Amino acid sequence: MRLLSRAAVVALVCCAMLVACARSKSRSPEEAFESLKGAYAAADADAVVTLLSASSVEKLRKISALIAGMGEDQQKALAARLDIPVKRLKKLGPVEYMALQFDLGKKLNEDAVREAVSYKIAGVKTQGERAVIRVENGMELVFVREDQVWKFELGDW
Repeated sequence: MRLLSRAAVVALVCCAMLVACARSKSRSPEEAFESLKGAYAAADADAVVTLLSASSVEKLRKISALIAGMGEDQQKALAARLDIPVKRLKKLGPVEYMALQFDLGKKLNEDAVREAVSYKIAGVKTQGERAVIRVENGMELVFVREDQVWKFELGDW
């Protein structure tokens, strides 16, 4: 029985690793879009960050550092405006920032990326290491290829 339990645990871990690898190793812009869509549907901030381009992750790091570096009064004012605890702002990193974005998007009913990925792909234009996916409502999402993997480029979202 213990052997069966261990085998089940190993199988679950292997499945989880395969899913994680599959969602972060998109071989086409369309696969990257579908992975992003799934991560947004699950409100999985960790997954979204793994699907972001290096420059997008760096952008989130810089924003997080700016917020963390604010004076205490500024942080309190921002936390009050966002209706969140100040300590949440002090611990911001890329994943925490995305989680906060999910929460705010739900609260305000505004999340442009979530809206974009809720539609089907209407067209894809690929030029070298860059692809633009247009969805049915006309919104466009940019993906870039990094180390043979397509990643979402946050741009001005």
